[in-house]
Amino acid sequence: MPPVQRRAIISGPIMVKELADQLGVKSNELIKRLIGLGVMATVNHDLDRETAVIVATEYGAEVEERASVEEREEILIQGAEDSPESLQSRPPVVTVMGHVDHGKTSLLDRIRSSRVTQSEAGGITQHIGASVISWHDHEIVFLDTPGHDAFTAVPVSARTGEGLDQLLEAIVLQAQLLELQANPDRPAQGVIIEAKLDKGRGPVATVLVKRGTLKVGDVFLAGTVFGRVRALLTDQGERIAEAGPSIPVEVLGFNQLPDAGDDFVILTDERQAKDIADARAERTRRAADEGTRGVSLDEFYQRLKDEEVRDLNLVIKADVHGSSEALSQSLSKLSHSEARVRVLHTGVGSITETDVMLAQASGAIVIGFGVGLESKARQIAEREHVDVRTYRVIYEIIEDVERALKGMLSPKFQEIILGRAEVREVFRVPRIGAVGGCYVVDGKVLRTAQVRLLRDGAVIHEGPIASLKRFKDDVREVASGFECGIGLERFNDIKVGDVMEVFTEEEVKAS
Repeated sequence: MPPVQRRAIISGPIMVKELADQLGVKSNELIKRLIGLGVMATVNHDLDRETAVIVATEYGAEVEERASVEEREEILIQGAEDSPESLQSRPPVVTVMGHVDHGKTSLLDRIRSSRVTQSEAGGITQHIGASVISWHDHEIVFLDTPGHDAFTAVPVSARTGEGLDQLLEAIVLQAQLLELQANPDRPAQGVIIEAKLDKGRGPVATVLVKRGTLKVGDVFLAGTVFGRVRALLTDQGERIAEAGPSIPVEVLGFNQLPDAGDDFVILTDERQAKDIADARAERTRRAADEGTRGVSLDEFYQRLKDEEVRDLNLVIKADVHGSSEALSQSLSKLSHSEARVRVLHTGVGSITETDVMLAQASGAIVIGFGVGLESKARQIAEREHVDVRTYRVIYEIIEDVERALKGMLSPKFQEIILGRAEVREVFRVPRIGAVGGCYVVDGKVLRTAQVRLLRDGAVIHEGPIASLKRFKDDVREVASGFECGIGLERFNDIKVGDVMEVFTEEEVKAS
């Protein structure tokens, strides 16, 4: 009989059973071959591409390597490169950054002659917004952000308007020097700036178009979410039929909320978009499942050591995705060696009974930002004594969590030196041991204090005072310039010339 001509098509990680079927061998035989190569695997184990190619070659198979599902998705989504002649100039996109409450939005208000800050809680931007302004026939897209760690001073005034023309002129000049271009005559590609749940409209996301033109009716894919564009709205709330490069628009038609930062692409077929979204969701789920495993002895030991660290568990609900993400990151940064913040769950929309039950089960606090508390959730929270707090301003949340963390810190103790006494004689007392006949050089000696015994400048012993006497009487304290007898707890090696440094520890507020 001529040898069987085996052939295997490998496009990425492949299950042992599937590879065995392709090679025409039994799974057990393939597993033995893998063990011989030093790879421990089961029938349902996924082999990486490199291992699969090696073992298939061992069987003398003809191996055809294809692009992985992810690679094929990427090729499909990115599409062809734009030719130079298809490129046209596009408006610049400017991000305004700075510390919280430093006037970023007020500056944009002045530029676009709007009054956004008046509608924000505390006059502070709570989530990302995008707007288009026209200046001397030039369009500029501005992204306003919540407070950021980076802040640079520019010589402009939102109140007087000083320097605004120079600022806009500099932006336009910089855009011309950069020669910002994009091809508008192709299916749109962009990025999700923000996402929120709207009661009347469902999931809504703000998309910044990077290239191509986004139109009503387009089928789109964003991360693990897909849909068809039902409506496009400008930053002024006007409905439009299409949006070109650099234009931010609100998009209606998502089947669920996307994540801020997800790529947004247009595909030709809704079925194709759904298949890719489902495949991505499955890969994410499998990756999460692989992350849950048993605990090794080393990890168990580390966990025991970590029990000294106190956890502040949080469940966060916000009005938009970007806010929940920003809050989670900001609060997690407050963690330190003794007390840490653990965000168990983040979500968008009102606080539900599920959120409260999760908090009750895990001993967490529920933080709501710009959202309400459902009546059923309120009843459960009151019954189960779950702390639910709602806010309208981000930095108030951060301040409250900081205060809570300080309360979780172990108390700190500050040493206070009370006085010093010199040993001038040593007495041996039956059933007590050595007692130092001391002269209090400065300060005072307290019966309840601690003593550090110094000999030739070195610490010989440290511990509590066992007895303090003036002549034959027990006393509570002895002042400077007086003599006394001092006995130390569980220590008898007292010698003439030793110095007893008397101190106490005072609890101070930890920070």
